[in-house]
Order: sequence, then structure tokens, then C-alpha cells
Amino acid sequence: MIKLYSTKLWIWVLCPLWSFIVNLCYWICRPFNIKEALTKKKALLDQDIKIVMSTFKWRQDQFKDWCPWIITIVNKDITDDCDGAAILAKWWWKKHNINSRLVFLYSADWKFGHAVCVTKDNIKFVSNSEVLELDSLNWRQDLLSRFDDNYSIIIEK
Repeated sequence: MIKLYSTKLWIWVLCPLWSFIVNLCYWICRPFNIKEALTKKKALLDQDIKIVMSTFKWRQDQFKDWCPWIITIVNKDITDDCDGAAILAKWWWKKHNINSRLVFLYSADWKFGHAVCVTKDNIKFVSNSEVLELDSLNWRQDLLSRFDDNYSIIIEK
């Protein structure tokens, strides 16, 4: 139970603070990239989400786990880990008036996890570079089965 509460504390409080610091440091070192990144970011909205996500490249975080801003993902050539992909999908769907949420999956022993973005109607989800359909009535079970039941804990944000 302590692991569940500490993970929720990380997801809702500590990770956003840490992410703000990492993103700020990233942009302090790259102020001249902002204009071009904003232009690229705007162009993403003209593309279908399947095309946007198909360009996503997964790469392990280098500074503990952190969540990039959209402009940071864009400036890194649409590269990040799974939470970056989930954040990118959430942003794209929001800009297209589709409600969604981040969903964090963890193994029973808490040794590994994964972040996805699920639409509020539980019909679609994004996992890294893929946009997939869900059984909206049994979305939790369907989602867990998509990952060969490697995960058993779901935390929604």
C-alpha cells in the first residue's frame, strides 16, 4: 500500500516539479530553438494523430523519470520515453477537442511501468508510436492484455 501511495505522490506532485526543472534547464541551454520548435509544434496539429505518433521515437530518460513539455518533445525530434508519447497524444487530442487522460501501468512487483494516453470514452489509446482501439466496456482488462498481462496496476491521472 505504501508503494501505491508513494507512486501516486510521484505522479501527481513530485514528477511535475522535477519535470518543470528539467524542462526549464533544457530551454535555458537552447533559447534560439524556441521559434522553430513552436512552428513545428503548430504543424503537428494539421496531421492525423496516427501520423504524428508514427513519427515518435522511444528513448530512455536520462535524468530519472520526467515529463517533457510538448515544445521539448518537438525540439527533440519527437523523441522521448513512453510518458512523452502519452503527453504528446493527450495534447494532440485536447487541441482536437477529444478528452483523454494519462494512464500509468505497473507490474505487480512495481519493478517496471508504462504510460499510455486513453480517450475519456475508452475507445482509443496511444502507446509510444501506436494509436490502438480498446473495448470500451472492458477497457482496463483489454489494456492490460495488450501488454501480455505484464502489468496489473492501473493509475489514472
